Amino acid sequence: MSMRKKPEKTSLCPTAITCHSYNADKSLVALCASTPDIYIYEVEGSDSSKWKLVETLSAHDMNVSSIDWGPKKNRIVSCSEDRTAFVWECVKGKWDQALVVLGPNCTYGGLDVKWSPNEEKFVVGTGSSQAHVCYYDAGHNWWLSKGAKGHSSSCITTAWMPGGDLVIATGSTDCRVIITSGYIRTVDGKCANPGKVGTKMGTIQLGGWVHCVSFSPSGDILCAVTHDSAISFIDTSDTTYEKVQTIYLKTLPFNSCVFLDDNTLVAGGNDFYPVCFKSDGKEWKMAGKWVEGGKVLEKTTSATSRAMAMFQDQAKFGSAQGGAKTTKTKHQSAIMDIKRIKDDTFSSSGADGQLNVWKLSDMQAEN
Repeated sequence: MSMRKKPEKTSLCPTAITCHSYNADKSLVALCASTPDIYIYEVEGSDSSKWKLVETLSAHDMNVSSIDWGPKKNRIVSCSEDRTAFVWECVKGKWDQALVVLGPNCTYGGLDVKWSPNEEKFVVGTGSSQAHVCYYDAGHNWWLSKGAKGHSSSCITTAWMPGGDLVIATGSTDCRVIITSGYIRTVDGKCANPGKVGTKMGTIQLGGWVHCVSFSPSGDILCAVTHDSAISFIDTSDTTYEKVQTIYLKTLPFNSCVFLDDNTLVAGGNDFYPVCFKSDGKEWKMAGKWVEGGKVLEKTTSATSRAMAMFQDQAKFGSAQGGAKTTKTKHQSAIMDIKRIKDDTFSSSGADGQLNVWKLSDMQAEN
């Protein structure tokens, strides 16, 4: 009796990895994998399909939508479609969670979460058209929140301006980016501040849903990628926020972006591969992309397989040939999240369950 050979594992997860975040020394990575649990893997080598699962964190009742691992205090914050958020801390080898009280105005799920630079606060973007700035209440051992209103639709992406815990950028499906105050006196003390939480400092109207916002390390540039296949660079050193360079692309929209340094940004999305943009100090231009290193999908034979392949091809490639298909990129589906590892290295996670690591030196320059 012949034994059927177990198929080789080619991706880190069997489901989409919508978000990932590293610890301080990048030896561990936490994943949102379209489930109510958070998975922590040990990072070893360049082939993520061989990384070892070392911890599973369970507390949410519905899918975890976003996580952020603070490198300074080694705490993970998570938010979920179930309208809850938790702060996870590892004490004596065991991960314990503290409840976050998002309040009665949070009537829809959490969509994005980010620690502040000092990790004393974090912000949660929600489907309730607002962001919640959260801070710790030691007397009750939980986290409280203050709402920042302004959007007319879901707040799906957030970012803190580097250099302090005072300014937040939020992006929404109302096609706007809002720069707002994240100042909380009981946490930040008496200091020069832009006003209480939710004080609006500026609004930038863009041409499509805002999928992701990201600040440069200096905080002088804010990047936003939008559903109209555009990428915008906003000069935040000018407090009028009127200096905006928008590049309209011939590709499908990006879902995520991150700065590697003040003059280098990478973005990725529905074309399956990352793209690099560089600044010469005056304007931003596309510098190159990473499209090599993929695999050839096996040709299907049976009628059932051909029919399934046809629908998969329609979804992934925009065609219905149902035959062999070559994808040049490592990812076989959309990139959902990009994270910086160091100045010349970043990683991307996708709807195909893969997490890939990329080197800036491997970029194919744009002609």
